[in-house]
Parts: sequence; structure tokens; C-alpha cells
Amino acid sequence: DYVYYPLHCQPEASIDVLGGFYSDQTTLIKNIVRSLPAGLKLAVKEHPSGIGCRPTSFFRSLASLPDLVCVSPFADGIELIKRAKAVISVSGTACYEAAMLGVGSVVFTDVFYCGLANVFRCRGFEALGKDIALAMDSHYDVHAAGEFFAWLLSCSYEGCVEPAEINPEALKEENARVTAQAFMDVLRYYSSSRPVCMAASISSR
Repeated sequence: DYVYYPLHCQPEASIDVLGGFYSDQTTLIKNIVRSLPAGLKLAVKEHPSGIGCRPTSFFRSLASLPDLVCVSPFADGIELIKRAKAVISVSGTACYEAAMLGVGSVVFTDVFYCGLANVFRCRGFEALGKDIALAMDSHYDVHAAGEFFAWLLSCSYEGCVEPAEINPEALKEENARVTAQAFMDVLRYYSSSRPVCMAASISSR
């Protein structure tokens, strides 16, 4: 029986910017271990892109914690989510995947998928134990999930925003046009009362 915590790569905006006071993963993990219900362990897995980036001292400090197990970075993340009692992340997509698989999760920032019924936003370490318990007792709500996906689709754009080495389609001119329009719309939405003046002329090279 375990709660699953997949490590974030660092530095990365998903934790160093969005994470705020929770960006120190060693401190965060120690508080998660302290907050676990009796009989549970915390399974920690390195991010595939983070292999070799952290010193061995980081993992030695984790291994010294009671009720913590370091999982192979090559283990199947989806299988770890499916079998977990709950999943915890600062803002990672593992909690989004968990919600879709019917596993409750706890996050530490306002992520876009917080609208799902089995995702719980932790507001402080004092509340973490309670939030883990709520996540473990939560259930997948088909109706709420349908409403969430309808909302998500309503504010989504077609297009691919990825490095060309991952997806060469990203460099196509039509993709550049639609993604540039999406970014322009977002900038206008979040701008002040003055309109945003930018040239959205992008051509493939």
C-alpha cells in the first residue's frame, strides 16, 4: 500500500514558478511522509528527464526517511498510478492522469485540472494529512468529468507546441499560424485595458 510521488525536473517552471513555497522537493517529501496515514509508504520515482541530474546525496537523504521507497526511474508510471492509494505532485500531469484513471490526487497549486472531483488542492502542510485521506476516499464522477472536458474543449486550440525534434509538424506554416493566434488570444485575455500590439507574422524556416 503506497502513495505515489513522481519527482519534478528542476529547474522547471512547473515547480520553481508555480510551486512557490513547495519548490523544495526534499522538504515537501519529508512533510508528505509525516502526513501519511498509518500503514502506507511513499513511493518516489525519478523523472525520466531527470536521470543523472541530482546528486546521490539527494537520494541518500530520501532513503533515510521511514516509510519511503525509491522506485526505479524506468518503472511504468501509469502502472504505479493505477495501483497507488493516491498520487501527490506540486503541479505535475501525473495527478491529471491519476484523476482520469479514478485515483485521487493532491496538488499544491491551482492547476487547470483542479475542477475534477478527485483532485484536491492542498493549502498548507497542516492540511496535507486530511487532503491525502480525502484523495484516498474520492471517486471518479463521470458527470463532473464530462463537464470538465466540455469546459476544457471550449478553451482549447488546435495546434502543436513542441520542439521540432519531438514533432516535426510543429514547424509547418499552418501550425505556426494557428498556435500564434492562440498565444495572441491568451495575451489579449490577460492583458490590461490597453490592447496588446504585436505582429503575429510567423513563417516556417
